[in-house]
Amino acid sequence: MRFQRFVKSAATGALVSLATISSAYAQVAENNVSTGIRYSTDLGPVNPSTEMNLTVHLKLPKQTEFDKAVEALYDPTSPTFHKWMTDADLKTYGPTDAQIAIVRKELEKQGLTILSTDTNGFTIRVRGAASNVAQAFNTQINQYRHNGKVFRANVQNAQLSGEAGQYVSTVAGLESHQAHPLVSRAIDPKTKQFYPSTEVTSSTASALSKNLRGLMTDQCLSAPQAYDFQSGTPATNGVYFGNVYMQGNQLF
Repeated sequence: MRFQRFVKSAATGALVSLATISSAYAQVAENNVSTGIRYSTDLGPVNPSTEMNLTVHLKLPKQTEFDKAVEALYDPTSPTFHKWMTDADLKTYGPTDAQIAIVRKELEKQGLTILSTDTNGFTIRVRGAASNVAQAFNTQINQYRHNGKVFRANVQNAQLSGEAGQYVSTVAGLESHQAHPLVSRAIDPKTKQFYPSTEVTSSTASALSKNLRGLMTDQCLSAPQAYDFQSGTPATNGVYFGNVYMQGNQLF
């Protein structure tokens, strides 16, 4: 039961974060062409039949009230401190059912398939051919190359056609940039080898909790030690004496 409450709170928090991100992008919706295309080679329009998945973020009619409510969640002096919003709470700040229906109707009219609508009406997920996407959002979608990577992006500002356009804040998926993880494995400063990885063998709540307890520690720093480092040609020697991050008997 405790784990279920945690999941519910986490999911609600994710929805709040999503809405906040949507709000942040709403203010730049009138200029939504990626600056990255200025530094890339234009390869021309994408194949019209290329399938694209998009997430259409709708504007919040009560944006100011929503922002204040979110801030109050993290204010220890607020009566709503850490009293996470329910789906019903979130929906009171979202677009009306009529506005959602207008946006859905326009998307379908443009040949896009509705995949899902967020419970609170904050987002609508759609899928369709690049030609239909370009037509629906009054733009052109080209391919670009930068540093050997090929990506797509809209050439002109994207704006959904018709009355529905005034209810949309931004659209995710027009660009196909890929995020690369910045995580790197810890290396033993003495052996210069990676520390062995720790495998999480189960996704069940009990097993995951047990594995996480084994990974976490409050003993973050080792006792002071001396380390010799050598690099370059001719060799440059350096000596470090002090603490290093560690987990158990492993140094980071």
